[in-house]
Amino acid sequence: MEMEADTRTYLSTLPTCHQFVIIAAPEFGEGEYDCGIIVPASKLVALYCEEVEQTTISSWASKVLRRALPLWLEQASTNDGEVVSLPKEAFRDILGSIASWVKAEKAQVWCCSCENWVSDIAMTKEDEGQIGNLLFAWTDLWYCNNGHKLYEDTQEIRRFFRKSYGRS
Repeated sequence: MEMEADTRTYLSTLPTCHQFVIIAAPEFGEGEYDCGIIVPASKLVALYCEEVEQTTISSWASKVLRRALPLWLEQASTNDGEVVSLPKEAFRDILGSIASWVKAEKAQVWCCSCENWVSDIAMTKEDEGQIGNLLFAWTDLWYCNNGHKLYEDTQEIRRFFRKSYGRS
């Protein structure tokens, strides 16, 4: 009962969902995007549900969000041609999937510099480095057809090893 009430309350704070949803933009994240990334709400509901099924959550607010967002997306107008921003608190839920959705052409990318849709994105990795088997790091970069930077973010993978003690 409390979950349903909190979900309804959260939904009442959201703007009307439109046909298209901006899932990433310069004002999202920590400045890594120099582009807008848009997905039709009708596609995003399935992508979002698939993404959140792969992660575990513990906070009440996150559980409310994950219950409310598909309901919000399902209420979207299917042909109004308008755009709405993804609620910022949902951005962290999909952050790890945005690049794969762009690669799979499930999302459209708008170059803020060209002020045009990008049909061919050059995705590169720079500064790849490794310290032993403990740390791998690189910078992901995306560019539009005209060479404008669309995305830049430094990635790291750290490995932790646990000592294993032999049994006597």
